Amino acid sequence: MRLKLVLLLTLASCDAVEEDLPGVLVRVEVSGSSNCLPARFTGDAGLQFFGQREDGGLVFTMGTEAQFGPPREGGVLGGVERQVPSEATTSVGTENSCLGTFSDWRRTDGGLELHQSWPGIDFCVSGPTWLPRVRCSTTRQYLFTEISPCSLRCVRIPSGSSEVECRC
Repeated sequence: MRLKLVLLLTLASCDAVEEDLPGVLVRVEVSGSSNCLPARFTGDAGLQFFGQREDGGLVFTMGTEAQFGPPREGGVLGGVERQVPSEATTSVGTENSCLGTFSDWRRTDGGLELHQSWPGIDFCVSGPTWLPRVRCSTTRQYLFTEISPCSLRCVRIPSGSSEVECRC
């Protein structure tokens, strides 16, 4: 079952989110399959917010590294991004071969599942640094361990961090 999902992006350091929604802070552990080089991120994705709107839509935060990383040349993608998840194919570069699916999130019993189809830098040279070397696909599970209640208005994203804080 597909659900409308929304990831939060707050680029300013520790700014509060204007929308209010009850939710929880969750520790996120990422696992799954990847035929990408370099392999896509798995492991501890840190402390994130997760909530559900009255219309059934989900609101959550996710670190950039946990969704897109790692970069081809090493290093870490910092920050937390806002996205409107979609199964739709999106272009990430100027070439016609830069099409991929990056935000096909699905709700599971223990958290979320993310399906991605990646263009490779071999055919998408204008693409972002987080593209793998060659075309590939991934299915990863984002398992949640509930930590504490938190209202969306209390969510803070410290500058440069890939985790959130709950401070009202």
